[in-house]
Amino acid sequence: MHKEKIENLDWEGKDLTFEDFSEKILENVNFRETSLTAADFRNSILINCNFDFAYMPEANFSGAVLLNCSFKEAFLQRAVFISSTLENINFEEAFLNVADFRKAKLKKVIFKDNFLKKADFAFSEIEETVFIDCKLNDSNFEKACLRSVNFIRSDLRKVNMYKTLFGIIYDEEIIFYGKKPWEK
Repeated sequence: MHKEKIENLDWEGKDLTFEDFSEKILENVNFRETSLTAADFRNSILINCNFDFAYMPEANFSGAVLLNCSFKEAFLQRAVFISSTLENINFEEAFLNVADFRKAKLKKVIFKDNFLKKADFAFSEIEETVFIDCKLNDSNFEKACLRSVNFIRSDLRKVNMYKTLFGIIYDEEIIFYGKKPWEK
């Protein structure tokens, strides 16, 4: 099946609520400050797209491939990234409470100053990724595989890490179940 290609468009500030972008290739598209509530990006390929300051609660990226995209200060509460591939993504200061990353593959993703409370990373593969000053309370990493993941000054209280495979670089400021990981 051939995917429709959308490229080099500027939709900054538009209202694209409930828009269907599923099964499309989007390259160099500017969604900055765009309203994308419940927008559908399922099984799409997104390359070099800008979602900075976008309002996109419940947006669905299930099965999508995202490469070199930015979501700085985007509102992504309850966004769905199930079985997606994310590489070189910037989520700096994005609001991601209750976001669903189950079975996703994340590589070189930046989470900085994020609210990720109750986010679900179960069964995901996370590699060369940083969580800097993030609120991850009550998040789920059950059976996830973490390689070269750094939780710098992030709050991991009540995080489920059941059967998680680790290759983590810890920072001295990490809080893990209310304690630093090396404290008994």
